[in-house]
Amino acid sequence: MIGSKNLYKPWRQWVLGWIPFWLASAVVVWGYAMPLSRVPERVARCGDFLLHVGPFFVLFFISAHAFLGSEREWLRDRARDWALAYGILLGSLTEWLQNFSPGRVCDFNDWAANVVGGALGWLIFGVIGNEIFGNGPEKTTASQTAAEGIE
Repeated sequence: MIGSKNLYKPWRQWVLGWIPFWLASAVVVWGYAMPLSRVPERVARCGDFLLHVGPFFVLFFISAHAFLGSEREWLRDRARDWALAYGILLGSLTEWLQNFSPGRVCDFNDWAANVVGGALGWLIFGVIGNEIFGNGPEKTTASQTAAEGIE
């Protein structure tokens, strides 16, 4: 018999995990595919490197959160790695799409900055992911360490 908790989980995952994931992905693609003439001046003043690292850093955490809540074990168990792979793939796609946008060009340095943003998220998630999502590096207690030494 299916309990109400089981019925609630897919909807909760969809609203809190996948909708933000797809919205963030769409915003990133839209922002990087936008013609250069339409980019607001105050945004352009932030610096090219920051404009590539920042969104992919945030996208990493949104992706990791969605992947951690997945019902697919292969995605959930390696959410951190899949989120990094997704960022690299999306960074490649956005740089390629810039070839078709007026005033934009595909640039290896911009792609590298996208990867740096995802990699920073990957590193920081590895350190504080447990506190944020309850699924980061495993913490061993003194009793666990002692028990492992006895075995």
